[in-house]
Amino acid sequence: MKLSKLTKDFEKDCKLLRNKLRDYNISQVGTYSKSEPIFLCYKNEKNELIAGLYAYQSLGVFYIDLLWVDDSYRNQGLGAKLLNQAEEYAKTHGALNVRVNTASF
Repeated sequence: MKLSKLTKDFEKDCKLLRNKLRDYNISQVGTYSKSEPIFLCYKNEKNELIAGLYAYQSLGVFYIDLLWVDDSYRNQGLGAKLLNQAEEYAKTHGALNVRVNTASF
């Protein structure tokens, strides 16, 4: 067995590695079929975006990528409603897990 570092075949080797990992993952969880992205939102009477959620699903994981509520509409439950709707969508589309990234300032 030989350890290789960056070589002239780097791009080819990375592509091969990616394909081997994809083949293994498919053998474990099925296809890589990616569901369409989902965008849920609330708008005010002026049709302005006041809250929104963007998510997508891949390999059985439902990723909530973006969740935002306008400052003047916070503490009214809109974020919780969006998360509940996203969770229902994930369940009906066979998600095994949900992943959410958050930040606090």
